[in-house]
Amino acid sequence: MIDNVKMYKIIQYIKQTEFEFEVPEVLEDLDSVLAYYNLMDIDLTEDEKTLLMIELTPLAEQFEFSEVAHLALQEEMIV
Repeated sequence: MIDNVKMYKIIQYIKQTEFEFEVPEVLEDLDSVLAYYNLMDIDLTEDEKTLLMIELTPLAEQFEFSEVAHLALQEEMIV
């Protein structure tokens, strides 16, 4: 069972800061992501973990795109 209020609060808390994780980290090591935000002591059901992965994946994709753009700009400046 998913506690929607708990999930909303966790997601909003994470969105308040800059998200600096890639998709594989979110999908394969969610506990480390939660530990970064000091959320490791929160009991989550498997359904809640799955929901967090779904909600955090777009943030991870956005981070990856920004990294690529940053590297591309640096390469253009060098050339």
